[in-house]
Amino acid sequence: MREGLREEGLRMAVMVAGSLVLGAVVNGVRSDSVPWEYEPKAQRMSRELARVGIKEGETREVAAGAIELGEFAGMVREKSVLVIDARAPLFYRMGHVAGAINLPREGFASFLERSGLLGKDKSRAVVVYCQSETCEDSRMVAESLRRVGFTSVRVFREGWRRWLESGEPVEKPS
Repeated sequence: MREGLREEGLRMAVMVAGSLVLGAVVNGVRSDSVPWEYEPKAQRMSRELARVGIKEGETREVAAGAIELGEFAGMVREKSVLVIDARAPLFYRMGHVAGAINLPREGFASFLERSGLLGKDKSRAVVVYCQSETCEDSRMVAESLRRVGFTSVRVFREGWRRWLESGEPVEKPS
């Protein structure tokens, strides 16, 4: 019996070691690999921007402003603004502002490239939101959009939580 436990433990150790090696190899060959040490959010965002050709320090000074619920809701109803949801894809899929495009901070470059936004009119009004007033992702995504050339970017700081409370239109997967 003791021999069986030892063999089982050895098999488990080999599986764990093999998984670690395989994970390290896969991470090493991916273009969006996970760093081996912690990077602050701003540093990760700079790395994402570098992937779409924006170097550190290449920033465009564009006035940014916060937008309140009433003005934002009116813009959404009139479809006069491009709405960006900066939350993680899981939360976006659970529900988002009607017509919003998901462009999270994590994986920003990949989402930006897939969205087709780089080829769109960069002077169009854009409003970015995330979960709530305490979420800084909307501000970081808004600044990143400015750095890639969007000129009219604002932030709905109250975010998704306030949008839900207001009873405004929500899109959810069918």
